[in-house]
Amino acid sequence: MRAAPDSPRGWSDCPMVSRPDRPFRFAADGSDLTFEGSTGQNRNGWIYAANGITQEFQSGIRDFRITADLESPHDPQFDAPMAAVIEGFKRLGATFEVVVPDNVTVDQQTYSFLFPLELSDEPPPRGEYFSRVWMFDRDTGSRIAQNLSDNALEMTAWASGTWDYFVLMLSEIIDNVIEHSSVPFGFVEVQIHRSGTVLMTVADCGVGVRQSFLRTTAHAPRTDEDAILLAISERVTSLPERGRGNGLWFATRNAAANNGRFSLMSGTARVVWGMGAREPQVLSVYRFNDKGIPQPGPMTVASLDFDATRAVDSIEVLGYEPVVPERERYEEGEEIVLSVAEQSRGTATRTAARQFRNMVKSLHNQSGHMPVRIDFTGVPIISLSYADELVGQLASDLGPAAFMRSVRLENANPTVQRLLDRAIDLRFRD
Repeated sequence: MRAAPDSPRGWSDCPMVSRPDRPFRFAADGSDLTFEGSTGQNRNGWIYAANGITQEFQSGIRDFRITADLESPHDPQFDAPMAAVIEGFKRLGATFEVVVPDNVTVDQQTYSFLFPLELSDEPPPRGEYFSRVWMFDRDTGSRIAQNLSDNALEMTAWASGTWDYFVLMLSEIIDNVIEHSSVPFGFVEVQIHRSGTVLMTVADCGVGVRQSFLRTTAHAPRTDEDAILLAISERVTSLPERGRGNGLWFATRNAAANNGRFSLMSGTARVVWGMGAREPQVLSVYRFNDKGIPQPGPMTVASLDFDATRAVDSIEVLGYEPVVPERERYEEGEEIVLSVAEQSRGTATRTAARQFRNMVKSLHNQSGHMPVRIDFTGVPIISLSYADELVGQLASDLGPAAFMRSVRLENANPTVQRLLDRAIDLRFRD
């Protein structure tokens, strides 16, 4: 790793409380850009980088070399906007070459903002959707949102209302980029921790919230802060012919109910809603450079973090039950139907069983506790560990009476059925 550049700009330090020995640092020295340290606890580090790249770009530099020596953990609130900054400059004619020091192993999750994924005809393996930046456009945005939503079911046991909230917000914010940003692309990253913490960020380098209003409506917000507050108001949209304007309002309401946080940043302002607050709080106003905004655009960054294990009553929050087509795909009549052969990642390991059990519990919770039918058609054998982790643990979590009432196992061959019965018997006997 080369030494810090000896230039008037030098390092842009972003101190971190949790990792004072290895803070995230960025330096711009002509065409050389250096990222060092950990981005995981410094969500605003991309702002320093955007400012540094902007200064060099304005001085005439177009070809950049990125030297990266980063550590995990990382954070969607760094990765997604940093990916948008780099792609935005590419669209303005800049090029970026990534140089990784010899002693550094390229982990594409840690370096996710440098290697955003794009949806191809062949989707990646399940489980590889998260902690990675995805680049989307009008053609791929809805499919990426659906793939993230479906895969999220197995990551944790979502409490009532929380997966519905995640699905609706992911689709809403991606759609906002497509419809309002005036650029043909955006970036999204989602992290879901086993504890139930969900982190999601969507970013673009388009015209910004304020310009979107000024271009398309009679609304005339004077500042970026005014525009953000207007955007999260109920029944306000910059494209009234295409929507009702309730999406971002819905995000703030649910964040407050869940004790989570929804933040929207555009241009020089960021507003954060949630964390127990009843009204939006203007936490910070950023000034990037002489013009008040970074190139390649004002940047709009929407971030959501909440607890998937903390139930949200959508009717109480909104006054009505939202329609979630993604959930209805799993429903047949008055029950949830899941196929082990099609939707479980194998039938041998506890990990595969735990992921499938999360899907069962999540859909059961979101649907108002509809009965769940687990279909074993086409499953020749399962391990006893799989049976215990799936139906044994499920029976233990729900309790004997609720399990018998809520879960139906069908089409298991005699061998599989014996293993399922034994797993349930052992749990209840204990």
